Amino acid sequence: GRWTKVERVVRAESEATTVALDFRIVPETNVGEMWIDDVSLEPIGSSTTPDSP
Repeated sequence: GRWTKVERVVRAESEATTVALDFRIVPETNVGEMWIDDVSLEPIGSSTTPDSP
């Protein structure tokens, strides 16, 4: 199989107690299916948080 690593930074209000994530296949691609291998949520300012623009 072919895996593509995708990383995204999602920011939420500090008072938030839940987060809803929606994964979709974009119509321009001919993927057919998508498997989510791992999702991690980390606080902003964590040493593992990627730099964002």
